[in-house]
Amino acid sequence: MSLNEAGEYIPPKLGFEDLTSRLYDFVDNLDTNKRVVYGIIWFVIAAALMVAATLPLPDYLTFVSPVVGIPAGFILFVLGLSLIHSTNLQTWGLFQLKETLPPRKRVTPTMLGVAAVLALLIVCSSWIPVGVGGAIAVATALTAYNIIRRTPYEMELAMKGIPDPRDYIEEEEEYTEDYSEEYEAEPEETTGFEEGTQFKGRIG
Repeated sequence: MSLNEAGEYIPPKLGFEDLTSRLYDFVDNLDTNKRVVYGIIWFVIAAALMVAATLPLPDYLTFVSPVVGIPAGFILFVLGLSLIHSTNLQTWGLFQLKETLPPRKRVTPTMLGVAAVLALLIVCSSWIPVGVGGAIAVATALTAYNIIRRTPYEMELAMKGIPDPRDYIEEEEEYTEDYSEEYEAEPEETTGFEEGTQFKGRIG
């Protein structure tokens, strides 16, 4: 990984960033009706794969069920990413972690979400077929990676050794909040005289 002559980071061809950019361009060039048609087609394909994973198979083909879940999970991830990009869902706070949080602050909430999904899959493992669980796990893993991975701008800052500006903003907000709480907690200084007391005579 390196910067170009202009000092900009260019994502590698066919890398995750490049593929998602191509997906967004493809979705943006479709009208609403075509988006709906493509969405239905790919959802049906993913559903068919997950149903196929639930079918009884001979012992020597038991590996097919989890393997079938991989493409189904990939399709679910792509559908979800396309849906968020092409609708008002992208304005929801839950889907703006990459815009609002620096990379180091995105790891903890993302890992907590992954842990919650995995725990749910484990608890419901006796009811969820292996292929369906595999599809959900793959979609979850891809989603987590997409959230945690650095954007080209973040990569450029890291390679130049420049701190992320959002770190400073958060530190300033935390300092302001702590200072406000400390200031409010301090008792007001008093002179020891009651309000309205009149003084007579000369001072000094």
